[in-house]
Amino acid sequence: MINAVTWGIIQGLTEFLPVSSSGHLVLVPALLSKMGPSVSTPSLAQSAFLHLGTLAAVVLFYRRDIGTLLKFRGSAGARRLWGLLMVGTAPAALGLLVEDLVESAQDNTAAVSVALGFTTVVLLLGHKLGGRTGQMEKARLRDGLWVGLAQVLAFMPGVSRSAVTITAGMARGLSPEDATRYSFLLAVPAIAAAGVRSVTRMDLAPESLGTDLVGLGVAAVVGYFSIVGLLSVMRRIGLAPFATYTAALAVAGFYIL
Repeated sequence: MINAVTWGIIQGLTEFLPVSSSGHLVLVPALLSKMGPSVSTPSLAQSAFLHLGTLAAVVLFYRRDIGTLLKFRGSAGARRLWGLLMVGTAPAALGLLVEDLVESAQDNTAAVSVALGFTTVVLLLGHKLGGRTGQMEKARLRDGLWVGLAQVLAFMPGVSRSAVTITAGMARGLSPEDATRYSFLLAVPAIAAAGVRSVTRMDLAPESLGTDLVGLGVAAVVGYFSIVGLLSVMRRIGLAPFATYTAALAVAGFYIL
């Protein structure tokens, strides 16, 4: 149970903050175990299952946009949003080609630390792009495709999905708020697919399923407030504080683990 609650807190805090939830699910249990508390690293399937909790958080937070998507028959704006989500999601199929590589990196703290260093560079670039003012409703399909291609990088544990997609969105002209909004809406199909697929790979015995569901619930609650916090920080400061944090975590991963 301690494992599940810890994983849920880590997942909820880091799925939407641009600091890599997958990287934290590898490094934080390892760091905690070094300091005394024994916390195991979740399997790739368990990690994906936790994403269903953060999926619930993003659906609740952006429920107005989700409602708009359901009106696609009578709304040109809804159809345009569907188009952006479809072209942004399509590249995610490439993740199936690197699944074995991702699985092997799940327990490799050095590889995760390198990936966190890459996330730091992406965040610093995103911070410099924070002055863009474009609206998601005016984005073109090719803008969505570029963001979708950036999302593929996040299959590697330690590369933050929100960092690469938000930065890619701003690189295509979107404002920080709209780049974040598009990033999180784009997460819905990606997280749903990974989470549903994880269910087929998990031990569904009642004693283990109950623990996994606790982690999912914790991730949902913490994830909702993480979205609120991220948007507040981005409006006031930008992405630089997150870059400082991921750089420090990458160094800790190298020199402590």
